Amino acid sequence: RRAGRALVFTNSDPDRIHEAAKIAEIIPNVRFAFVKRNPEDLALRIFMKKYAAGNAHAYNLTTIRDYIAWYHQFINVLAAKFSEISCVIHYEEMIANPAKAREKVGHLCGLEKTNMPLPVIDDDRNCAASYLSLMNQPNP
Repeated sequence: RRAGRALVFTNSDPDRIHEAAKIAEIIPNVRFAFVKRNPEDLALRIFMKKYAAGNAHAYNLTTIRDYIAWYHQFINVLAAKFSEISCVIHYEEMIANPAKAREKVGHLCGLEKTNMPLPVIDDDRNCAASYLSLMNQPNP
């Protein structure tokens, strides 16, 4: 109902990864485009965000890094288990070549190529570079 007459419905909530296997059982034509990102950049962005609830790992760089490592491993497991209906996209590659990323996901989803212009996506690659010396200090 939420998607209406749309042929494609997307959800980018990273917490849905916990239900991916169940979703694959329930929705026969589901496709997964898993996104990985440079762990240090992602750690910085998680650390900088104030969450309204949950995400207890998000306030300590060690636990953030552990969570990211687990998340990337889980992506690997899911992508292997559901290799026919999934792909892995790297954020850095998507920003460098958005058309190629769109083509990869479009092919996975069986969508026809389009010449529609791509939206402008903020380039947040290497955002942690200036902070790495601070980020790599031992936690108090």
